[in-house]
Amino acid sequence: MNKKNAAIVLAVMAFMSSCVSEPGFVTRDGTQFIRNGEPYYFVGANYWVGPLLASPGESGDWNRLIHDLDVMQDAGIDNLRVLVGGDEACPVCQNVRPFLQRLDGSYDQDLLAGLDRFMAEIGRRGMTAVLYFNNSCDWSGGYVHYVKRVTGEDSPSFWDWEDYHDYCAPMFTNTEVQDCYLNHIKNIVSRVNTETGIAYKDDPAIFSWQLANEPRAFFVELHPQFVSLLHKAAQTIRSIDSNHMISTGMEGHQGTEGQFEEYLTVHADSLIDYLTYHIWPDNFRFSDLYAVSDSLINVHISDARELGKPLVIEEFGLIRDNGAIGPASAATERNEYYSWLLDKVAVSASEGDVLAGANFWAFAGAGRARTEEGVWALGDDFLGDPPFEPQGKFSVFDTDTATLDIVKSVNEKLSL
Repeated sequence: MNKKNAAIVLAVMAFMSSCVSEPGFVTRDGTQFIRNGEPYYFVGANYWVGPLLASPGESGDWNRLIHDLDVMQDAGIDNLRVLVGGDEACPVCQNVRPFLQRLDGSYDQDLLAGLDRFMAEIGRRGMTAVLYFNNSCDWSGGYVHYVKRVTGEDSPSFWDWEDYHDYCAPMFTNTEVQDCYLNHIKNIVSRVNTETGIAYKDDPAIFSWQLANEPRAFFVELHPQFVSLLHKAAQTIRSIDSNHMISTGMEGHQGTEGQFEEYLTVHADSLIDYLTYHIWPDNFRFSDLYAVSDSLINVHISDARELGKPLVIEEFGLIRDNGAIGPASAATERNEYYSWLLDKVAVSASEGDVLAGANFWAFAGAGRARTEEGVWALGDDFLGDPPFEPQGKFSVFDTDTATLDIVKSVNEKLSL
């Protein structure tokens, strides 16, 4: 073989080797996710802070990001649920800063670069991200940002429930408000990563695009408009990107104002690839932790079986013992609950059933609260908890080795 032919052969072998080692897109086949030709079940984490830490700007902390990713990888975590970016909202809002989207419609270029750098890094590690665009709660702007941007009116406090819900109604009744949201989706989905040169629509590091965090209509009479907007958002994604799955981010029956059929209606759409469910025993004051949890999880498993699609419990959490928030405090009950819930994923995997994954809320890694009360202020560490909650309330720290060992043990079962 002459040198020229040998060089060609070596180049082809190198190319084939790179193709084999690089994980492909995660897809859906009926009730299962498929990755690299095999059924894929997972235990992952919510890690909405990732792009903020990857930013070259004021919020960035690259060393911490690498540390956090290393810890999660050691626990077998390869699926992260991540916020595309926070949105500027109103003075009363306790929301994430700095903002990716400003009220004038412009973007913080450092935070876009952070998103690119984050996606490049997890891609190198064979990890994937669920990227969500919007939020019904004001902790990342979301609905409030789009309404404020069009109407110019400030939002009431998120805790003034009725006034807050009234304020958010134009999200479903005002086409100009909706267009701001849909244009944001177009901008991100059509983006080309400045770190890798790979278009987002072609990046296998994206597990799925997610329409919002806990989208809901707030009013029964707005349900038809709500369903319509979610389907418009999914259609907007699919018009650009044919490679990735699409998910809603709905919290389950809890987010339907008692109209449970709406949950099925939304997820029955052919553009929606899997069902999502969020379970919060402390926030909803379950009378019996395990009995109520089991009942609710089974209801959503039943929905997934009815629709013939996978289900992901993409948010769950439990407070630490005695309501403590610091990493030095015990998390005995939490660990027992994690073990119980995650075992359901392992059993489902062994039976080829619909419960395909679970993401705990949330990984704080090396982040630490500035005060004992856990009040967040600009410049403080980002933890897993939104700024309006005590920092550390539901967070899993890098020192929570017992919790991470539970996650690792289940992920090892899932990898067999």
